Amino acid sequence: MVMLSFPGLVLSLVLQGSSAPDPRFLEKVRIVSVRASEGEVTFQTAAGGLDHVWNTSWGVSTRLVGALIMTHSDDLGLVCPPRLAQYQVVIVPIYKTDAERATVLETSQQVRKGLAAASPDARPRRIEIVIHYSGFGPTDLTVPHGVPITFVLINNDPIDHEWLLGDIAFQARHRTGTEPFHGNRPTEVSLPPLSTAETTLTFDAPGTLQYICHVPGHEAYGMVGTLKIT
Repeated sequence: MVMLSFPGLVLSLVLQGSSAPDPRFLEKVRIVSVRASEGEVTFQTAAGGLDHVWNTSWGVSTRLVGALIMTHSDDLGLVCPPRLAQYQVVIVPIYKTDAERATVLETSQQVRKGLAAASPDARPRRIEIVIHYSGFGPTDLTVPHGVPITFVLINNDPIDHEWLLGDIAFQARHRTGTEPFHGNRPTEVSLPPLSTAETTLTFDAPGTLQYICHVPGHEAYGMVGTLKIT
């Protein structure tokens, strides 16, 4: 606890916390409430008199910003979780006259549409998986949860393949399945010779899944891949 003292101070509170394995403090947040009588900072009340304002001061160090980036970033950038940042961007139109208002609001809408189109939530990430010589490439993938992922499945072989994504129980069922073709299920894709298909998935939680071709003999040949969801 760090105690502060200066004219007008009413309350001083310092919060310290750490997310590191060693107990080094990562951050301090200082909250100060000040009755500004010493600085003679006043405002005019509704009754026409003068009264002193209340000041609140918050302080955060750059260590907290570093921890935020390390915790919520990947190679594609920083995406704060909804509980931390409910809105990614807030646009505040500022104008003086009615004429300015119309122009500012029109420009604000253009900016909003551009940001919405560029948002990671609005643009599915695309990952190509190529099948060649009865093998998946790549065989190990890592994707985030909560973000749409479009898998582009390219069969470069002159024979049928399939891409079935699921957990151990899912794969066990399909090893003894009898479906020669798969329909509109996004985790089950049939791939005719020399064809390309796309499927888009959003994973709700972290975990590990496998993608396997269950055409007879293909799994044993090595058509197996692992998908890690972070």
